[in-house]
Amino acid sequence: MVQPATEDVWARVAEARKADVYRAVAAAREAFDRGPWPRMPHAERARYLRAIADGLRARAADLSYIWASEMGILHVDAVARGARIPGIYDFYAGLADSFEFVERHEPAGGGYGWLVREPVGVVGAIIPWNAAIVAMSWKIAPALLAGCTVVLKSAPEAPVAAYLLAEVAEQAHLPAGVLNIITAEREVSEELVRHPGIDKVSFTGSTAAGKRIAGICAETGGPGQPRARRQVRGADPRRLRHRRRRGVPGRVGHRAHRTGMLGAHPGHREQAPARRAGGGAERRVPQGAGR
Repeated sequence: MVQPATEDVWARVAEARKADVYRAVAAAREAFDRGPWPRMPHAERARYLRAIADGLRARAADLSYIWASEMGILHVDAVARGARIPGIYDFYAGLADSFEFVERHEPAGGGYGWLVREPVGVVGAIIPWNAAIVAMSWKIAPALLAGCTVVLKSAPEAPVAAYLLAEVAEQAHLPAGVLNIITAEREVSEELVRHPGIDKVSFTGSTAAGKRIAGICAETGGPGQPRARRQVRGADPRRLRHRRRRGVPGRVGHRAHRTGMLGAHPGHREQAPARRAGGGAERRVPQGAGR
């Protein structure tokens, strides 16, 4: 790993091979099929999530340093954003008491039925390099609360935050095999998507990679084969905020935007089309310039 500010090597991690993917999936499969995790009450799993949240708070300084060193975000911004990460785990832990995992429904024709939400199984979670700790937390926390086990595949450009999370999870005494972390390039990563031991694939990243993953899931689809859920980076609508921007940009690095949709503040709706057209003309980016 090269620190973007100094261009010095500051960390080294192991690159996963196919055998490592198989070992990670086998551990997650064993933990789900025969371990205690999916059989625990939600409230008990929530205690582990809160322990992870506490562990991340205790490692806040390490987290902000890693975030800045991996992707070049300003350290002051990493400190502010990193302080919100534990809240993701606390939020999902809180759902253990408030979310209706079992619902009774009574149709108009009489009788009743039960809607039971159960863990889907082993989740293969694939995250991008930018804001890695955020992406992995939004995938891991709900999966763990539901009772799933996880194989997280971190990007080779930003893998260190995942190892910090692994240390925190180990200190929280998360049962063996519940959370497994690997770092791999695309070819080896596809083995995770293809693996018959994966029940669901959750992906956040580029459009090209998302199409590839969806194609693999379609090829291998069927009973016991993975189902894909993908989120393309920057898919949220761009909004015109009713506020004035002051000063210089508050952060560096890359941000993902999709300008095909535009949500305008009511006070700016008439001017929005002209502003959008003008902005596009002034900031034209060659196709394929981003990763």
